[in-house]
Order: sequence, then structure tokens, then C-alpha cells
Amino acid sequence: MPYTVGVDVGSRRVTVATCTLREDTADRAEVVPLGDHTASVPGALYLDDEGYVLFGDGAREAGSADPARLISGFHERIGDDVPIHIAGETFAAQSLSAVVVAWGAGQVATQRGEQPERIAVTHPGCWGPYRRRLLRAALDAEGLRDIVLVPVPVAVLHEHTRAGGPATAGMLAAVLEARPEQVTPALLHRSTAGWEPLACGDPAAPGIVTGAQAEDGADGGPAERAEACLDELRALGRQVPASTQRLGGIAVHGPAVTPELLERLRGSLPCRPVALPDPEITAACGAASVAASEILLHADSTAAAVTTVLPRTGTEDMAEPVPSRPIRPPLRIDAPVITVARPVRAPERRRPGTLASALVALVTLMTMLMLRGDLATADARPFCRPADGQTSGSTC
Repeated sequence: MPYTVGVDVGSRRVTVATCTLREDTADRAEVVPLGDHTASVPGALYLDDEGYVLFGDGAREAGSADPARLISGFHERIGDDVPIHIAGETFAAQSLSAVVVAWGAGQVATQRGEQPERIAVTHPGCWGPYRRRLLRAALDAEGLRDIVLVPVPVAVLHEHTRAGGPATAGMLAAVLEARPEQVTPALLHRSTAGWEPLACGDPAAPGIVTGAQAEDGADGGPAERAEACLDELRALGRQVPASTQRLGGIAVHGPAVTPELLERLRGSLPCRPVALPDPEITAACGAASVAASEILLHADSTAAAVTTVLPRTGTEDMAEPVPSRPIRPPLRIDAPVITVARPVRAPERRRPGTLASALVALVTLMTMLMLRGDLATADARPFCRPADGQTSGSTC
């Protein structure tokens, strides 16, 4: 039976879902258990000393004994100029993500006995063409060419509307991704073509995480995270611009969705935030459904193999060489003001007192007067010529 695969590569977990295709419709997406006890697996890789890569639970188990070879948090670092170093080897972030996607799709193909019709891979909604092309090139290098790239907010809303009914054109909706460290909002607009991102918050990249801390580390409580999320959501509304009071739906997903967080997020929003029964798998199921919808919609098209679920902007995501990194806006950096320290002065000698100064001046004056008197006396003595018969030097 033909099917599609949705792979959600998160900063901490990886989830895979499938959607079975019928003649003119598709079944509801279902998650594929990859872990020993959970549907998702740790988004971690372990590189052993022979160059083999372990995934998921196996990577975590091996990394607990050798944390230096365990790595996580690479998907959101795609586009970063800094390479990833592990065990003396250097990797690009997109190559690690592509390896994870290939592994997840391979696990499903092994279980079902056939290859999928299409694979959908999620990515943060704030990504631009540069990072999407990097990921597509890395997936192509892994032999995965029938790929559709889906922004996470689009996948989430696609799954929510499948569960709750179709959305009307012109509807404004928000997607909130709840993580242990933060809640990231996104604003989307419903057009005739589907959900289109208007503005997305940029999740605080946790960075390349190595060692056993790859899944550890919770941060602020629900109140702090909810308040920060609402502030950012209102800021996105001013950026679009679109008033958050026009929101027709708010979908929440992620590994840190709790009833307390949903209640805190209610805030001053016009409608109540809603989460599906298993909010951690929402993005993966939505991605698989998007891939199935693409196939059904473009069943007669031969150019549907390469697409991105975003507003069409030409051929930015077609299979082309990855361009150079986008030029960053010029920055004005003023030269630092360097203050030259004054040289250390030698300690001054102590000045003589007033009495001593007067004494010195008096002695100097007397000496000068005495010398002057001697000179005057010498000038007053007559010059005597010696008389005849007297020797020179005689007294006159």
C-alpha cells in the first residue's frame, strides 16, 4: 500500500509518522514507534571509534559511557558557519540531519516492506531559502530526492484542521511550540493554497549539545514561559501587522505541553489554546499528511517531486546548487577609543622650607658681594713699573 512519511527532527526528539494513500484520499497519519518505550527517540547521534553512527536510544545508551562522542541539537544549527567537531571528525549540521532523516525513513521502509512515495521533513518556520537549500542538498546526497520541506507551524495547523474541520480562507491562526526552555509563537494566514506563515519567532538555538546533557535542562516555569510567549506573539502581530484579537485558532504542540501551561497561555487571547491528545507527535503527523495531500493534489503533475509548502516565490527551492551565504547587512563598528596612560612620574624631591631658602639666598648674596669687593680692590692698586736696578715684583 503506498504511503508517505513525515519526519520531525526537533532539537531534542525525532518523531516519524506515516500516512497511507488510497485511490483518491489518504488515511489519518499514524506515528511509527522508533524507541523502546516511546514513539519518539532522542535527537542524538553517537559516533563510535570505528566510524559507525548510532541513533536514538542506542546513541543515548552509548553516549552515557562516552559523552564526548554523543551530539544533539544540530538540526536548528543548519546554516551556521561553525562546523561540528566530534571525536576528531568535522561535520556540517545539515549532513547530520540528513543522516537522521534517512535512518528514520529506512526504519519505516523495513517495517512496511516498501519505500515511501514521498518524505516530508519539518524545519523551523523562521528558516529562509538558504537553510532550506542546504538541507535539501544534504538530503539529496543521502539519496533522498522525493522530498517536501514543511515548516513546523504549517504541519501543526494542517493536522489540527484535519482533526477539527477545514479552516476558512482569510483566517488568522497562531501556533505555539512548547519546549522545556521556552514557548515559541508563529502567526499564519489561511489562503486558498493552504496555510502560509506570516511571522515566526526564532527559537533560542540551544546550540550544539554534546554529552549526557543533550536532553537535560529545564528552565523557567509555565508562568514565565507563557508570559514571554504572549509578549513575543504580540510583537509578531505588530510586525505583520495583524491584531492578535483577530485570531481564529491557537494550536499548541511540543514536548512540554501541560494543562497548567495551556491555562497560563490563555491570557488575553481571544480564543483558548488547543492541543491534540499527543502534542509531541503533531508536527510529524501533520508533515506526513501534507506529503499525502501534495501527492493527491498533484497526481497528474510530473513536477511535484520537489516542492516546499510555502507561498510560491519562484524556483527558490528547486534542485539547484546551494548559493553563497546571504550577505549580512553592513554593520557600523566604531574604532575603540584607546586611552594612553600617562607615564609614571618619578617621585619629586622635597622642596626646601622657607627659612632654608632665605638662608641659601643670603649666603649666595654675601658670596657675590665679597667676590665683587675683591675685584674692586684689585682694580684700585696702581700698576708700578720697576725702577732701575729693582727686580720685577718689588713693592712700588
